[in-house]
Amino acid sequence: MITMKKIVKFIRNNIYTDIVIMFVAAVLADVSVRLNVEFGMSGMPFLFDFAVLSGISLILILFNRKVRNIIELVIVIVTAAYCFSMTMHYEFFDTFFTLKKLTVASELVSVLPEVPTKLHIKQLLFVLPIVMMTACVVIDKRHEETVKRRKLFVVMMTVVLSASLSLIYVKLKSQKGDWNSDKYLLKNCQNKNRYFSRFGVYTYAVYDIKNIIEKDPAAQLSDEEYQELEQFVENHNDSCDNDMTGIYEGKNLVLVLAESFSKYAISEELTPTLYNIASNATNFDNYYAPLYLSATGDSENISQTSMFPSVDYGTTSYTFYDNSFPYSLANLFKEKGYEPNSYHSYVTNFYNRELFHESLGFNTFYDIDKLGMEFGEYYQHGINWPYDEELFRSVVGHTNTDGTFYDFVITTSGHMPYDKSRDEFYGNLKLIENSSYADLDLEAKCYLAAQMNFDKGMEALLEELDNRGVLEDTIIVIFGDHYPYGIEGEESYKEVIGETGYKKYKAPFIIYDPSNPEYQVIDTLCSTFDIYPTICNLFNLDNSKAFMVGKDAFEEDGHTVYFMDRSILTDDFYYEAIEGSVEVLSEHYEDEDFSEAFKEAEDMFKYGQEILTSNYFGKDE
Repeated sequence: MITMKKIVKFIRNNIYTDIVIMFVAAVLADVSVRLNVEFGMSGMPFLFDFAVLSGISLILILFNRKVRNIIELVIVIVTAAYCFSMTMHYEFFDTFFTLKKLTVASELVSVLPEVPTKLHIKQLLFVLPIVMMTACVVIDKRHEETVKRRKLFVVMMTVVLSASLSLIYVKLKSQKGDWNSDKYLLKNCQNKNRYFSRFGVYTYAVYDIKNIIEKDPAAQLSDEEYQELEQFVENHNDSCDNDMTGIYEGKNLVLVLAESFSKYAISEELTPTLYNIASNATNFDNYYAPLYLSATGDSENISQTSMFPSVDYGTTSYTFYDNSFPYSLANLFKEKGYEPNSYHSYVTNFYNRELFHESLGFNTFYDIDKLGMEFGEYYQHGINWPYDEELFRSVVGHTNTDGTFYDFVITTSGHMPYDKSRDEFYGNLKLIENSSYADLDLEAKCYLAAQMNFDKGMEALLEELDNRGVLEDTIIVIFGDHYPYGIEGEESYKEVIGETGYKKYKAPFIIYDPSNPEYQVIDTLCSTFDIYPTICNLFNLDNSKAFMVGKDAFEEDGHTVYFMDRSILTDDFYYEAIEGSVEVLSEHYEDEDFSEAFKEAEDMFKYGQEILTSNYFGKDE
């Protein structure tokens, strides 16, 4: 009769218990990620997990017990830490990082104060694999295994590996290799979130390591590849000609990237300057700010070039800072005799801004030191931020208003964390408590307090330009760089953002002409990619040789919003790339239109990355 005692004895005599525990613990780490980011538990990713882990197990039996235990414990600890880090990155940025992203680890400092708000009980699951493996190493003190056990274990792991690979092969072979298939996804990883969801953490890690080893950011294209890329660029450099062409030619421009700016921050009661501007300006009511690898940093790049930022090769401003961007806004304005400068009241090396902005064509990047500003008395790194009011006064102070100028200003006041410990919120929170917003959740109040400081900055900008006598000769463009992803509380999220899915990426995009205050709303679908061609057309800049992902926002048709995970939004449909689902948004939707947009998106991402890796616009230098 088979008893439990006999079963345990058989396992102890014939199975590598430590490797089995490592196997189970490693799978549990993947399960923990899925539970935390709310991915499904389908069998597909676990087949890939079994294949990778059984291969590792076959290698592990080559080592003696003591060495093997050390390797196993390291594997489990690194895996648990990797999975936890992936979860935290997903919490902040709605995507998983790549190992190349670690080259810019310093940028994580800006969100460190918010990490505690992202912690919750389910993340304790990441501790369990480490506890399991540690207990196994400490408790199981047997000597070296017999040859018989090794042979049996090799057979078992070979069966698991073979079965997993066979099922994977059958699954993938039955699919066509189109852009939406698992077969295509496995080869190209065009969507990190979906790749992680479909193939598991270990296949994702293997691909990521392979990507580092094989892909060279400075790789040269073959003649055939270069010709294909050249043709694609030529097909996406048509500048438009419409009723808005050149209406601001010869005027100054202040382009304001407003940190975490949302429509909720435009309040007659709390942010009267922003309200007055929006009430006397052109408002693009259907503008989206898609989030890429480095959030604000990539929004800067996109707004200046309408080019794809790096998706597969780490952060653009670090990896491609020495690329050439001859058709950036700064360079095109420079050709018109403008003086282009950029401003940000933070340190110069964050996002490698000084070097990258130099490549974008700005004469000078003014950081907090060059602006003559100082951090406040209660400044804490990544918590309290300099005041936008001081920033804008310094911007105008450093601008040569005797000639035409283009100022690109990156604000700081709206940055997270939205916490009452920020000393610059104190006065604003008192005002909020005595306003119609008094019943809001505290985090929402802090968000408004941050944007109230941005409002004071805009008031200072208008005042300083007016004092210099150039206000009516200056166009002010404001756009939100991304949605306020720093908001964690459920109630505050509902109050400030109010939307989920792709709709949460909506943000303000405002064009204000002080000499001709006129309120209008444009409901054309547009995104950060469309800012560049819009400004080029308004100021009659010659961008006819540029590569543009976007189109002039005053053009009604043909706009597409491209999200980093390869989701796409048009007037007629939204394609959700992780699930591969299509949401029809218009009665004009047709399958043919979807197929064309789908193929165009595939090409946009492919050639957009090749433009960066080949330094396409620097080929003649």
